Amino acid sequence: MLSLGRLKHDLGYRLPLDLLAAVDTAAYGYDDMPLGGPLALAGLAENIAGEIHVTGQLSASLILRCSRCGAAIAQDLSIPFEEIYSSQDAPPDQTGERDKHVFSGAGADLTPEALRALFAELPMKPLCREDCRGLCPQCGAELNLGQCSCASQEIDPRWKKLLNMLNDEAGKGV
Repeated sequence: MLSLGRLKHDLGYRLPLDLLAAVDTAAYGYDDMPLGGPLALAGLAENIAGEIHVTGQLSASLILRCSRCGAAIAQDLSIPFEEIYSSQDAPPDQTGERDKHVFSGAGADLTPEALRALFAELPMKPLCREDCRGLCPQCGAELNLGQCSCASQEIDPRWKKLLNMLNDEAGKGV
């Protein structure tokens, strides 16, 4: 929570920021994206024409799951953060988005926008390592630890006809 105090009343007032907060991501609708530590924002809050402009560097460590093997991964992120807060609601722009966030009272909660910015930067398919071999589709063994004891790979039945066609053509010399 950013305490607005003098910031919301004095045009041109600048407040250096060095915020650190433990955040429960589930409370903001991000159940499957826990933070591995506090959320940090270092930057500046400034009153420009009655609006609070917050700029800085947002940093956090997130706990993700490898998309191939399911192992827990710590992902450190540091991204630029820039948001505008106003005491008055702004109409949506052409895309239906609001470029300003409304605050009321003595503070502005930066957390929803900070989490949204962080999670927008996450990889679509996080990997524990580039060459992760994942899990065996038959027995579920983690292939990064070694080969499993399953019989030879069975062909997916959806591809079996194509394989038969290719084998037939190879036999005919085509």
